[in-house]
Amino acid sequence: MEPQNACTIHPGIVDFNGKTYLFYHNGDLPGGGGFHRSVCVNELQFEANGTVKKVTATKEGAPQNGVLDPYKTVEAETIGWESGIETEKCSDENGGMNIFDIDNGDYIKVKGVDFGAGASMFGARVASASKGGKIELRLGSVDGTLIGTCTVKNTGGDQQWENVSCKVDGAAGVHDLYLVFKGGDGDLFNFNWWRFRKEQHGNPIFRDAFTADPAPLVVGDTLYVYVGHDEAEDGGPYFNITEWLCYSTTDMEHWTAHGAVLKPTDFKWATGEAWASQVVEKDGQFFYYTTAQHGDPNCKAIGVAVADRPTGPFRDARGTALIIDSDTPNKRGWNDIDPTVLIDDDGVAWLSWGNGTCFLARLNSNMIEIDGEIMDITPESYVEGPWLHKRDHLYYLTYAGFSGGSENIRYATAEKITGPWSDRGELTGNARNSFTIHPGIIEFNGQWYLFYHNATLTLDGQEGATGRRSVCVERLYYNADGTMKPVEQTVDGITSGF
Repeated sequence: MEPQNACTIHPGIVDFNGKTYLFYHNGDLPGGGGFHRSVCVNELQFEANGTVKKVTATKEGAPQNGVLDPYKTVEAETIGWESGIETEKCSDENGGMNIFDIDNGDYIKVKGVDFGAGASMFGARVASASKGGKIELRLGSVDGTLIGTCTVKNTGGDQQWENVSCKVDGAAGVHDLYLVFKGGDGDLFNFNWWRFRKEQHGNPIFRDAFTADPAPLVVGDTLYVYVGHDEAEDGGPYFNITEWLCYSTTDMEHWTAHGAVLKPTDFKWATGEAWASQVVEKDGQFFYYTTAQHGDPNCKAIGVAVADRPTGPFRDARGTALIIDSDTPNKRGWNDIDPTVLIDDDGVAWLSWGNGTCFLARLNSNMIEIDGEIMDITPESYVEGPWLHKRDHLYYLTYAGFSGGSENIRYATAEKITGPWSDRGELTGNARNSFTIHPGIIEFNGQWYLFYHNATLTLDGQEGATGRRSVCVERLYYNADGTMKPVEQTVDGITSGF
């Protein structure tokens, strides 16, 4: 190969995805030539005797080797071809590069984007010190089929990053994608990354069974959610919960159902009723703290099972209940329900539980024995369903309270887990069509989430009810002082926005 409008030429050869490629430079870009060079690539092929076939430089370059997955985050500087833009170092939380100097009519072309069965939403990370502009999403060409338009507003600075999103229609199969930038005069905005989202059904998130009392757990890159399986029939008992189910995800969009991972009858002391529970991990083992009906004495009890994997098999870790009614005497025979466990930064595990009274106790290092006294930390308007979590140096006790004739979710905070606890009021209101509600709070992939249940799902002709509930999820955000922002329960859930 001879130099192409350049004083020099320089080879680089590599195998990639079963093909061999020759990289070189030429001077064919506008303004190029001489020592103003640009990198090019063509496919390299071989004769039967192993010699290299002569390469003819082409403007088209090497054919695309594979397709691009638009459902994973794509850096904005991922470019098949572009017009008018430049790149610079980015100050956003993950660093890297961003696109800048975007003017009206500039565009990015990304070749061979595989939308599969179809996309429903587009999201982008942008920043603007001007009036902003729009990102037109087009297929095939700069003026091709318009599948969506994303509006970018002033964010307060050209490195003040925000997420924007828009609905998408007509994106399916493999296409060349053009991101066409529109707006007024001057620089419009900076652009960090983008991705599409497949069609999702929003809340409730699990639709193969009635589910209640969500308990999330993060293990590596996977989020597990443990739930009770609601099976109440019309005219039957108010609650009929015979097993705990498990679901998992790596992206909060696609869920794997693992089926039943534990039943009350797996405890020889229990007779039934798989009420609210939680799983935590310590030293490579998974401890399942459960509520179940005790046989003799006849009362609700807290049990603990253990497994080597988050999906089990779980086995009774003690052979006896961890907490029974005689450990927390009061007028109720069912105050020992709804366990939650927090493993603190120093490795000490704390167990909280209770109906009417909120109890707290330290767990032994073996995770299956109480270590010390059982304390009463009951916060204002407490009913049941506590959930402990910690963010920075602040402890959070989130629980089911009571308002307007049914349960709502309230919370309190403390600088020490033993208190004193400060009431912070309502986090979210009553669940739709359900007397009960139950919180589960977790951080996953840099985003906090609130899991809860309502009773809006209709399954196989059965409508939701207090004994046929369904798990939902919303994004959770914090104020600068550490308090949690009120959460609105929505039908869209986390399918809206990015």
